[in-house]
Amino acid sequence: MVNTKVPRDQKQQLEPARLVRNAMRAYFLVLRTRGRTEAQTEEEFYGFCAQDVVEMHYQKKGPSRGLWFRLKGGRAINAFGEDTKRARSRYAAAKRKRNRPRS
Repeated sequence: MVNTKVPRDQKQQLEPARLVRNAMRAYFLVLRTRGRTEAQTEEEFYGFCAQDVVEMHYQKKGPSRGLWFRLKGGRAINAFGEDTKRARSRYAAAKRKRNRPRS
C-alpha cells in the first residue's frame, strides 16, 4: 500500500495554492456553464496557474465587490478573466489587528 499522506510542512505550503485553484475553478465552471467561454480548463481561461497568484482581493475601495487575482508581476485579473488597470492601493487590504495598550 502506498502512503498518500502529505507531510505537515508540505501540506501547509500547498494550502494557499489550493485555495486559489478552488476559487479559479469555481468561477470558471460558472462561466463555462453559462456559455461565456469555450476553454477546457481554468488555466486556459485565465492564462495563469494558481502558483502565479500572490494575493486575492475580495473588494476594491468604494462599493465594488468581487474577486481579483494579484499575479507575481503585479497585474490584477478579475474573476471574469479581464485585466484591470487599477493601482494596488485601490484594492482593499486585509485588516490587521493593532496591539493597543490597555488602560
